[in-house]
Amino acid sequence: MKLKLQMDTRTLQDVAMELTAHERECAVYRDMTRLQLEKLEGRIKRLEMLIMASTVSTVSLVIVVIMKMVWEKNIKVKQVD
Repeated sequence: MKLKLQMDTRTLQDVAMELTAHERECAVYRDMTRLQLEKLEGRIKRLEMLIMASTVSTVSLVIVVIMKMVWEKNIKVKQVD
């Protein structure tokens, strides 16, 4: 089985036009990707803020509970004396 090779008949102008079209498509995809990443970054920042707020709330609650336990223990010790 013989394979015939054909020469590429495209001209330099054809290749240049295809390259220009390809670059335009890449620019569009790059812009779309950038916009999607910016949206994702915003969502991540909101999640970070939510996590920080919940951490502060949890730590505050633990401190309040510990302080209340210490306070009640001090009151009981004073009552015994």
